[in-house]
Amino acid sequence: MSLQSALSRPIRSQTSWYMKRPISFTTASGEPLGLQQTRTREWLLDIDFHRRETFAYSCEAYSRVIDGSANRRERLQRAGAFAQGHHFPVNAVDVPEVIDIAHAAAASHSGWKLILARCAHRHTGR
Repeated sequence: MSLQSALSRPIRSQTSWYMKRPISFTTASGEPLGLQQTRTREWLLDIDFHRRETFAYSCEAYSRVIDGSANRRERLQRAGAFAQGHHFPVNAVDVPEVIDIAHAAAASHSGWKLILARCAHRHTGR
């Protein structure tokens, strides 16, 4: 399968493993998922409720970008190809934002953390 055809496959919202995994992170306890915890506290991913689809699609896009990429240059090339040739099946997500997050994650040393930070709940003071 060519790089372009692999990156242009539509994201399946009902059956994709990468789609289900990030959403389960937001609802499951930390222990089975390897997240930080203490005896008295568990940490769930702090995803803004209204950005959960953006988080899931960004994780899916980034997973496709890093699959088979050996270095940062290849990740950036694949992120550009993904942005040019991919179509999202739903209107529930801001596509340019997902592409921007995936590209920024590809450029970052710790892409998954960047995705989490971009989709995290913004705490406002009382």
